[in-house]
Amino acid sequence: MGTLAAFTRKDKTDLQNKLFESALELTRHRDYVALTRNFIQLLENFPSIHTAQVFEVHGRNNVETGMIIVDDKPRDKKLVLKEVTHILNKPFPLDEFLEQYPISSDQSRELSLRIEEGLIQSTFSIYNESTLERILVLRSQPLEGRDWETILFMLRIYSNMLSVIDEKDRDRLTGLLNRYTFDNQVSHIVEYSQKQTLIDRGECKKTSWLAILDIDHFKQVNDRFGHLTGDEVLLQFVRIMEQSFRYTDILFRYGGEEFVVILNGCSREGAEAALERFRQSVESSLFPNVGQITVSIGYIQLYANNPPAILIGEADKALYHAKNTGRNRIVSYLELLENTDQQGLATITEQTALSSYQGH
Repeated sequence: MGTLAAFTRKDKTDLQNKLFESALELTRHRDYVALTRNFIQLLENFPSIHTAQVFEVHGRNNVETGMIIVDDKPRDKKLVLKEVTHILNKPFPLDEFLEQYPISSDQSRELSLRIEEGLIQSTFSIYNESTLERILVLRSQPLEGRDWETILFMLRIYSNMLSVIDEKDRDRLTGLLNRYTFDNQVSHIVEYSQKQTLIDRGECKKTSWLAILDIDHFKQVNDRFGHLTGDEVLLQFVRIMEQSFRYTDILFRYGGEEFVVILNGCSREGAEAALERFRQSVESSLFPNVGQITVSIGYIQLYANNPPAILIGEADKALYHAKNTGRNRIVSYLELLENTDQQGLATITEQTALSSYQGH
């Protein structure tokens, strides 16, 4: 491979122009998935590059954020990789990947080269401080020196843009995706989840579900113990969320003590079972200074023909029915439709509005 020093003056000018154009193209994006798709497209515009993929690193200890500390090898053998631009695809084990491509401790550094089916497979790590967050995989013909320089420059720009977007898209306290991100992504998630609906053994339909989780009597926690204790409760609650749900599920902090989970690829029974396991985990946990807390949950199936605001509104009705009938329970909106007449639903809507002023 050559270096910039070996290029002619015209080569250097052409490279500088290409770097400048790539930087402009990448920095115009403020959405994580759109940024990643554009980054991949720019890479695949290189004649020598056949494919480019970006994977997130996820682990049991922090399922949603994927913040996994790596020394020479991962601490947790249950880490997985999930492709950024195909959010519902099944993850695969990171340890199998690392058997062929050992992790480097250097940021944005090429991990390894491998000849596979006549192509060179190049793997790069993308770190945030000491944390491995993402991996870039390129499959290509041999690359010239100036192409390597351009790719490494684009990778640095992409990494910097990820830091900016993560700051905007994530809740500062919990690290979960925030309401801004939910509002921007939920319509895409609904559309994509419907396209990925599966038939399990020809019998059990699997789809996606939206659940709203609300900590019971959280206002009393803040009033009695103070906001610092309230923050500790929220952090422990989020840890239970991360331990309870799967890599393909998407977790959000919707606001205050309210959280949203999108459960992907499961039946109604599977969604109910996952939410019930979570409810029991919260109920059986001891929270700092407070002791026991409970959670109320309302959920609904994601339908492609329903606007996100309608879906949230219907899940809210189920949530407030759970709160108005004893708390610490799970209610499906489908259950309300099956068991309540139109007058009853109107009453629930009135109770929802009233409860919003009375606290949870």
